[in-house]
Amino acid sequence: MAVDRVNRVLLRPYELADDEGLARLRSRAYPAWPEAHDDAWHRSIHRWLADAPHAAQMFRWVAATGDRVVGHLAAVPIPYLIDGRSVEAHTPTDFMSWPGYGFHALALMRRFFRTTTDYVACDSVPEAMAIEKSFGVTEVGDLRSEMKLVDPSSYPFRPRGVPQTALVIASIGTRAVDRVLMGAHRGLPVDRLTGFDERFDELLQGVSEGIRCTVRKDASFLSWRYGAGSPQHSPTILAVISGRSLLGYAIMRSTKDRDAYLLDLTASPGRADVARALLHGVVDQARQAGAAFLRYRFVASPTAPSARDLARLGFLNRDGSRYTLPGLRTARRHTLLVRFADEDTHSTASDIDHWSYSIGDGEVSFWVK
Repeated sequence: MAVDRVNRVLLRPYELADDEGLARLRSRAYPAWPEAHDDAWHRSIHRWLADAPHAAQMFRWVAATGDRVVGHLAAVPIPYLIDGRSVEAHTPTDFMSWPGYGFHALALMRRFFRTTTDYVACDSVPEAMAIEKSFGVTEVGDLRSEMKLVDPSSYPFRPRGVPQTALVIASIGTRAVDRVLMGAHRGLPVDRLTGFDERFDELLQGVSEGIRCTVRKDASFLSWRYGAGSPQHSPTILAVISGRSLLGYAIMRSTKDRDAYLLDLTASPGRADVARALLHGVVDQARQAGAAFLRYRFVASPTAPSARDLARLGFLNRDGSRYTLPGLRTARRHTLLVRFADEDTHSTASDIDHWSYSIGDGEVSFWVK
């Protein structure tokens, strides 16, 4: 155990008795985030993370001074397939510190990298990424950020002088245009599923043969990721099926704030028609769910929809200055980062063109209610 003799801060493994101190720390670290004050929800997420069906162990550490918790870091194991080989890599999550205790946040990250050898994360906090890269982490590349305004009548930033009636008319027009576009390009039927079976294992095998780096999303992983206990429990699951084979699937979750998130869309490599059909299906489901926005973050790959198909359906690319809707800020960067002990594995995983990855694959989406 490491002790700071000046501030008397102890770095040690997490204990159940730390939960009350963690609740205070979280409220102090994220005062503007409403969910930061929902301690029961955070405890349930950590119980779910600890119940992952992977072989690797979940780690949690705290920095404490007396009865006050001033830092926390969890390390969550996620399974990957790199060049067809199964690899368990840890992701740091719920990384936070009390104001003025940044040195101990660095010490927690040092403990993480001394304990674990392989690391993959999708991060959006520049300060955390700077710390991670100081430990030899490689920045692979950014996820694309796409958003579709599904229902203009629900747009929360209506410009002054624009009557609500105009937005209602715009919503009717949007639905009509989408029907025309989807009707013109609808070639494959899309089914709605209630769970995951062995067909997802077979699809994963095909994906791993065409993609060098991906999360090992077999039926077991997906059942844990979206099953009971998951923060995104009971999502909408869409699939394109041919005979007994699964050609691709999409997973969407809508929230009480009328947002819809396309968490995962995975088609057989090179099957643009499958990806397109799934994208159409997700837009339709988002509208039926009453969503105002449909948000999608992913790595461009042969398993994902093309930029052309996204633009054709009215998705706006939110990367940088190309985002134009009034009232909404430019999207936060979500960056894929890796560090593997094996040099060949690290080299392969350090190329963004080798990846199939969606926002639902990593811990950044675990905290979306």
